[in-house]
Amino acid sequence: MSASMTSGTYPRAARPGNKLFLRGLNAVWAFLRDLGIQRARQHLNQLAAQREALDPALARMLRDAARHAGEV
Repeated sequence: MSASMTSGTYPRAARPGNKLFLRGLNAVWAFLRDLGIQRARQHLNQLAAQREALDPALARMLRDAARHAGEV
């Protein structure tokens, strides 16, 4: 028995137009975005700590960038 997207035999969550599917997709995307922002902040702060002695102005800019990471 073959099935097509219009036959109604697919589960509702597999349909891209389903609100539950889209909410789940948005939740995964938000999680990945937040994880990326957190990792970027950690990395920028590590770079700032490494550069503090050699270039305090650069370290300050890196910390500022870390503080504002993820803002649009």
